[in-house]
Amino acid sequence: MRDGTHAYRAIAAGLFGDARVPKGRAWKTHDLRDRTIRLVRSGTRLMRGGYLDLLLVLSR
Repeated sequence: MRDGTHAYRAIAAGLFGDARVPKGRAWKTHDLRDRTIRLVRSGTRLMRGGYLDLLLVLSR
């Protein structure tokens, strides 16, 4: 899956640095891949209106 233009591997390299992102087949089972996918999905939810839930919690 992609966030529009960037592959998860490129996003992970931007977030965690190139040195921490494994090359080749090791990427498929690496924990950074799962973490990156979760972060992208969470960010996408926030962009689609989920941030409003955060505002409601903070205003109580």
